[in-house]
Amino acid sequence: MTKPGDQAQPRGSHGAAARGRRPVTNSRGQLTRGQILEIAKAHFGQGGFRGVSTAAIAAEAGVTNPGLLHHFQSKAGLLMALLETRFGRDDEILLTEPSTDGTELLTRLGNLVEENQGQRADVLLFSVLLAESVSEEHPSHEYFSQRFRRARELLHGHLEDAQQRGIIKAEVDTHGLATALLALMDGLQYQWLIDETVDMAGSFRAVASLLADSMVAAPHDPDAEPVS
Repeated sequence: MTKPGDQAQPRGSHGAAARGRRPVTNSRGQLTRGQILEIAKAHFGQGGFRGVSTAAIAAEAGVTNPGLLHHFQSKAGLLMALLETRFGRDDEILLTEPSTDGTELLTRLGNLVEENQGQRADVLLFSVLLAESVSEEHPSHEYFSQRFRRARELLHGHLEDAQQRGIIKAEVDTHGLATALLALMDGLQYQWLIDETVDMAGSFRAVASLLADSMVAAPHDPDAEPVS
């Protein structure tokens, strides 16, 4: 259920701050869209989806509410544009060639965790909306559902490839490991948001080091004598 002001300019809002503004023009459209998304990130990160109105975002962006909705049609449309713009790039980091030693994927994920430590606003946005999206009625429920499914498939693909090449032990449950790695990353983010003394990257790499030691298969020695 949307809040009053999400779809139309609220009554009485045409005050001094609103007077003199012009609707968004096509020539400024792209610039204005980016500015609106940046402002929306802070609003959604602090208030979640239901605690935010498009009117408040539009006022801070210096556009009218109808001008904002010209770009995004609705508050849900604004939210989805924000999610796709900010988090669509994460998959690209993992869409690389399979690892050559079975542990390169863990290094890549550790680098991503370290990068996120410098982007608190983005981590806050992701974590708040992820918690809200447990509800099937939330507009981003399907987005996060598909995102997790895609991320699990990406991680599993890398791990399975290494396993088939004999780099990772055959007994490793690559499906379960892919799911657990995502859970570790998201859980560390929640702890860090509550207590910034938590070292997300260091904690992830501590676990990754143990995983690498336990899951990587011993190198095959072609000159070794066969066991009788």
